[in-house]
Amino acid sequence: MFKCIEFEKGEGIGRLTLNRPQALNALNLQTISEIEKALRDSEKDKDIKVIVITGKGRSFCVGADLKELQNILKDPMELEDFLRTWHAMMLYIENFPKATIARINGTALAGGLELSLACDLAVAIDDAKLGDQHANFGLVAGGGSCSRLPRLVGVRRAKQLLFTGGWINGIEAERIGLVNMAVPADQLDSVVDELATTLVNRSVVATRTMKDLVNRGMQADINTSINLELWATMRHDYTEDALEGICAFTEKRKPLFKGR
Repeated sequence: MFKCIEFEKGEGIGRLTLNRPQALNALNLQTISEIEKALRDSEKDKDIKVIVITGKGRSFCVGADLKELQNILKDPMELEDFLRTWHAMMLYIENFPKATIARINGTALAGGLELSLACDLAVAIDDAKLGDQHANFGLVAGGGSCSRLPRLVGVRRAKQLLFTGGWINGIEAERIGLVNMAVPADQLDSVVDELATTLVNRSVVATRTMKDLVNRGMQADINTSINLELWATMRHDYTEDALEGICAFTEKRKPLFKGR
């Protein structure tokens, strides 16, 4: 079904693997299209509650395929279409109505870093290389780093990474909050699986609501954010999952969430 990615599902988890190891999983237009197709199918699939995104081989993703970009640059209209498609994919992942985890198995640079920033959570191997290297080639980060990175790690740290084009390892990425956890390579699968399974056992409805509140709240002042939370909670407390959770608590049993 796919040429540039692999997708499989099981036990509530959808696993999307970038499958261009010979190009260090660089993103070309076909890869972007296939990512969107897999995610749109997953959005409709009630059996999938969590998405894990990773790369095949020694790289997570090194960003845009610059060989393809060279040809695109010959036509300004093509460049605009490419950038809009690129941004649309990142926004779709950021606002995807189910939890997403970046499984960073190696190098995550430039657009690869931006791909991980669009995910909700990230787990990296401790010697992964993470950075936005656009500056090294006289380029500007065009997939969200200038917007998402400072919100995640702070303005000064983000500027340092953006302006210098340098990279950091997984351990430092965890220290500054760029990833949730940095683990030895031989523990990556077990840690990601445990995290994903935990999320599978949570209410999809509650996760979706909290994800929306966090994303919208980061773009609003604190008073607006609190009000959004108030009204969302009032609506959510009457959902089937919320009522089931309260019953499970009073009956001292595990909740059985059925919401989508």
